Amino acid sequence: MEFFGVRETSPNRSPIIDQWQKPFGLRGQNWCMMFQWNMEERSARKHGYKNPLAKTALCCQQLAYARRVASKLKVVYCGVAVSPKVQTGWLGITSKNGTSRELIGKQWSGHVFRVRQDLGDVVLTVEGNCKNMVTSRIFKKSKTLAFIAPL
Repeated sequence: MEFFGVRETSPNRSPIIDQWQKPFGLRGQNWCMMFQWNMEERSARKHGYKNPLAKTALCCQQLAYARRVASKLKVVYCGVAVSPKVQTGWLGITSKNGTSRELIGKQWSGHVFRVRQDLGDVVLTVEGNCKNMVTSRIFKKSKTLAFIAPL
């Protein structure tokens, strides 16, 4: 993982983080979604496919986009009672406002991670802007609003 350990040198900033924010015309903003979009864009260019993610810095907008039929993405909802089987590469969307589906279509503050491995009720992640850096951790599926996967 080439970018593991990239850290902020000031709030939401570093030379590399600034590069991830540049395509969005932003600087010094929460960058978890921009990190994931940039990683998908790199992979798309390397392997010759179109990045299926919406070019947005907001997790709530990415989830809204993924719910559209034409997005070529699928949304798998989860929560306390549902622990879906997920695959490496899927995105997990969380909300600071909880896991209620009532959040769908509204603007809220969230976070996004990429699944490295499904471990049952938890996943191993790759995420940007987690503890001010690119890192990996174990995350409970029950605290995830939804997963986004390519069709």
